[in-house]
Amino acid sequence: MLVLLAVVGFQPIRGADFWWQLSRGSVVVGGAFDPSRTLLAMEDQAEADWLGGLPLYLFYQTMGGHAVMAARILLLCCFLNWLVGPCRQKFGREDGEDFNTPSWRLSRPLIWLVVTVLLIGLVDDINMMPRMLDCIFIACLAWLQFRFNRQSNSLSPGATTVDRGTVLGWKSGRTAMTAFALFVLWSNTTSGIFAGLIGWFTFGANSDQIVASSRWKHFRDQWTVAGLILVGGMINPRGASAWLDSLSAIVPSWRNSAFRLLDTPWQPLRLCWTEPSSLAFIGLTVIWCVHRTQNFRRLPSNIGCFAWFQFLAWSCFQNVSLASAWLAADVLIACHLNGEWFVDKQLKSRSHRLSVLAGPICAVAALSIGSLKSTMGWGIDASLDNRLLHLALDPCRPYGTALSDTTRSGGMLAWESLRYLDRSSSGNFFKLQLQDLPIRSVVAGRFEENQRVLDDLRQQRLMSYHRTDGSSGGYWVPLAGRETTLLAISQCDTEMIRALEPSIWKPLSLDSPVIPYASAGDAAYAKRMIEILSDREIVEFQSWQYEFPIPTGSIFDRDWLGTRSVIKNDEQLGRQASVFRAMGLHYAALRVLFVGVQEFPNHASLHCEIGQCQTELANEEMIDAGQASLFRRLASDRVQAADLCGDPFVDNAALKNTMSIQWDRSQNRHGDVQRSKNSNVERELSLRVKKYLLHGPTELIAKGDFEIDGESIDSQLMYAGLCGAIEAGRPQDANRYLDWLENYATDSAIQKLTQVRRSEINPTSVKDQSSGP
Repeated sequence: MLVLLAVVGFQPIRGADFWWQLSRGSVVVGGAFDPSRTLLAMEDQAEADWLGGLPLYLFYQTMGGHAVMAARILLLCCFLNWLVGPCRQKFGREDGEDFNTPSWRLSRPLIWLVVTVLLIGLVDDINMMPRMLDCIFIACLAWLQFRFNRQSNSLSPGATTVDRGTVLGWKSGRTAMTAFALFVLWSNTTSGIFAGLIGWFTFGANSDQIVASSRWKHFRDQWTVAGLILVGGMINPRGASAWLDSLSAIVPSWRNSAFRLLDTPWQPLRLCWTEPSSLAFIGLTVIWCVHRTQNFRRLPSNIGCFAWFQFLAWSCFQNVSLASAWLAADVLIACHLNGEWFVDKQLKSRSHRLSVLAGPICAVAALSIGSLKSTMGWGIDASLDNRLLHLALDPCRPYGTALSDTTRSGGMLAWESLRYLDRSSSGNFFKLQLQDLPIRSVVAGRFEENQRVLDDLRQQRLMSYHRTDGSSGGYWVPLAGRETTLLAISQCDTEMIRALEPSIWKPLSLDSPVIPYASAGDAAYAKRMIEILSDREIVEFQSWQYEFPIPTGSIFDRDWLGTRSVIKNDEQLGRQASVFRAMGLHYAALRVLFVGVQEFPNHASLHCEIGQCQTELANEEMIDAGQASLFRRLASDRVQAADLCGDPFVDNAALKNTMSIQWDRSQNRHGDVQRSKNSNVERELSLRVKKYLLHGPTELIAKGDFEIDGESIDSQLMYAGLCGAIEAGRPQDANRYLDWLENYATDSAIQKLTQVRRSEINPTSVKDQSSGP
């Protein structure tokens, strides 16, 4: 367990709303009570959870990401102390033991199993952000439920007169005021108060054990606490509307289209049940059912609350952590109050019964440590690195509004927009302001409207048109009306990046986790666009080579405080290659991928990306020359034959059949001699392609090919060498292959492809030749 806690503690800080919460906290510290309305141009109402980003911002401002990581470790240490620390409560002590005397004892295997599964489910939520606070408040609610049950059970026939008299006295009053204070704090920091309200209404109170004459007093107390909870949830800037906002946050389909929520963090659990947090929730559900139904004489008293949290989790993936926290808290508190927490003398004598749980505990711990070990590090996840976005916008003069596609990209841009706050006139205002954010549009019911604009961008529906539901489409009118000058697109949204490539929107960065796009011709971003055009030429056709980043001492490096000389992150490498491929920079993508496969030879997704690059390059060759080269066909077919991709390529079958037909026709035209020659060429090229896919493009560059008579070597082999020289970043070797192909190539398709490659590598010389006399 200590090893598991260490592995979980040294996980990087993640969370799509990391920068958004920091931005909100910064605005609150600046004196605003409505941070979302200040940061978002489309926000027109206050928010109840206005303090949600304040804890994270205070820690971040203290020592940056180091303070956030230190807080994470401190939380886990306190949790461990609560698990195995001295027990000073009379509940769970051995008979005759003084409960004021601390005694360190071993917890039961059931406790360790629950804690292990819980840590797996909440590993990404142990931070200072609202989702973690929601889990803490839910655990406090479970404790209040047990406390209220204890007071209610004191009215049972076996209770003393003193116990019965205190139920409506200071004990019940203290519980009610605790619930009131809890929901006041809860409503001002997070949006899960509606889950707590229904959880209180649905939990049972063992009313069958209450004396009939005192039952009405028990229900009066229960409704009194519920009334205080209702009032406490209204003491915030949003007032009574906070309950409706909370309902929208935990049941997003109430105000938004369920279809639009697919493939988002708000989709149903059944669509992403293989996620670690989902599996942990299912495991906790099984444990809760087994533990709470071991006495089959009656149903658990809180079966209604269990059903409510099951509904929340299965209807929305975002609620999985919240439901997991309640399940674990309910089991742990029940074991503690019922004296089932520690291993007593009787249980030690029956250790063979406890050993039944040893296997599941070891299995769960081993799986979790194995999957989390590769991501360990001290710092913040690389997907949240804002330094490259800062460098992209720093030389520009941003203005107007910006549209973002995800909470992560919008939050990062919102943090950057704080630098462009104009304080020169009366009242501060942003020169660059974010339009909206998914995390806020879901609550307000604007999610579908924003998604339609993004869909039009992906489909390049520029001009106005009428949708089937009668609404107006086209992205130009809404973006122009909002004075949109920037798009903030996530690096993971390669579909959007590919769609924007031929449009008027041009990237201001090639390697930022969030890629900013500006409109071509905008003077504020013109200088940066020219720099990016030069960078594209360098990474695609010049001698640029991808190298793993070297630690710079930043919190984003996750380099174990400087102990790592090179940071090798396969996920970051794969995302960069996908971005290059979406931008049409296939040679740059292959340079990145071949570095990756050398370091991670068994990484299937990297090999799949190589195959997709080969297929797309073959498509381009068919467009340029009417026929793809033999090299591209063999490279694509070899990756496809390995079946490394989960999904087939979009046009794989059609492309393969078309190229095979064209190759067979060329064989039939030239007779048996030519057929034999083509067979030898294909055999030789197959061997080179095999080495190429394993060791990189340098395997295609054979210096001995130039020593053979030009008529004795096939142009397909030389064209493969040309492609290898371009992919390896060797312009001189590429020009040498180009000169040979221009002099000796007899295949008309290879001649056309040679001219295209010449224009790509040396666009200036080709332009000069075309403008000659």
